[in-house]
Amino acid sequence: MDTAQAALESAQSLAALHNEPIAIAIADGSGRCLASSRGADADSTFETEARSLAETSARTRMDSRALRDRRTGLGAEAPEDVIADDHGTSLLVGEWGAVEFAVAVRGTTPATEQSCAMRAAQMLSRAVTPRPRPVSVDLRRVMGSFITGVIVAIAKDPATQNPVGFTATGLISLSLTPPLVGLSVGHTASSHPAFVRSTDFTVSVLHADQSDLARQLARSGPEKFAGIDLVETGAGWRLGDAGAGFSCRTRNTMRTGDHTLVIGEMYEVHSLAEKPALIFFGGGRFGYAEPHPHRAPAVRG
Repeated sequence: MDTAQAALESAQSLAALHNEPIAIAIADGSGRCLASSRGADADSTFETEARSLAETSARTRMDSRALRDRRTGLGAEAPEDVIADDHGTSLLVGEWGAVEFAVAVRGTTPATEQSCAMRAAQMLSRAVTPRPRPVSVDLRRVMGSFITGVIVAIAKDPATQNPVGFTATGLISLSLTPPLVGLSVGHTASSHPAFVRSTDFTVSVLHADQSDLARQLARSGPEKFAGIDLVETGAGWRLGDAGAGFSCRTRNTMRTGDHTLVIGEMYEVHSLAEKPALIFFGGGRFGYAEPHPHRAPAVRG
């Protein structure tokens, strides 16, 4: 029998003992609903809400408790995918932080929802095969051998209209026509909600004399912009003394693991400063790169 269907039927058998209307749904790690059902006494909206909660939990990698906390924290600004106010209980199933399944139960009492969700989650967990993954310390050490440039990304907070931003190395060029870049923003970053909701952002490429500035803007809190030379642009602000800078209009956002990839289209570019570029490597060290007198050959991907 299909794993999701078996888990669903097991949870339904437990729900029957409680003798209350209930609906159950199971989604895979990508947010695709695999199976759902409802008891004869349950309203059809129960099943719709259970499916929606299971899919949302899988996509966002958050169970119902985390989704409620997120909605409470964001208030009226909460995105549409946070739907866990009174719409059921969801649990995540997986190994090493990877979500394999999300199970959601919509009932009339939280206690019944919790017990039925746990029953389905226990059955699903038996089907999850542990997959070895590199621990974070190993991943940091390996990626530390990859030298990157250093940028500062700034967006306008829609709620306060103030600048928010951070120092980063997670910037990639995605396309020349149209000119697209991808900016990686951690889900736990205080600026994450602003970058996800903003329509524009800027990127300032740091030069060799700006390692102290990089450290300052890597800190949390609005005071980190104190004393920083900011120049207004159509997208908000950029650093006044940077190696280069450009403004982007957000085209799309994609949740990828513990980060969100913000895809922007460049529409305003600022000239390069005649200084060596600031680089980052070794998991925490800065350096600088001088241009080579000979032109490098094109690298084809």
